[in-house]
Amino acid sequence: MVYAVQTQEGIKGSNRVHFGLIAQDVATLLPEVVSKEPRTGTLRIRYMDLISILLESAKRLNRRLRVMERQVSSLHSPVTAQYANTTTTPRPPDGPIDTALSVVSREQQYI
Repeated sequence: MVYAVQTQEGIKGSNRVHFGLIAQDVATLLPEVVSKEPRTGTLRIRYMDLISILLESAKRLNRRLRVMERQVSSLHSPVTAQYANTTTTPRPPDGPIDTALSVVSREQQYI
C-alpha cells in the first residue's frame, strides 16, 4: 500500500510518500506480528518482527526455485538429446496449456 501522510506545514519531510501494509490483512496471515493498541484498539504491525519472517520466506522460495530449475534442466536434457540428430527440432508440447489450446482451435473449426 502507498499512502501520503498529511502533516503540518513547515515540517521537514512532510511531502514524503510512505509504504505500508494494512494491519487487518497482515493479521489474517501472520497474527504474531500484529498487536492491538490497548487504549484505542488500533491494530499495529511490528515491522521489525515481520522483517525476519519475510527474509526466511525469501530464502525458502529461493531454495525451491533452485530445485525446480534443476528439475526442468534434467527434463530438458533428454528431450534435447532425442532431437539432436534431426534437421529440425520439433517443439515439445508445453503441457495442459497446449492441449487446451489445440482442443479450442479444433472446436473453433466447427463453429
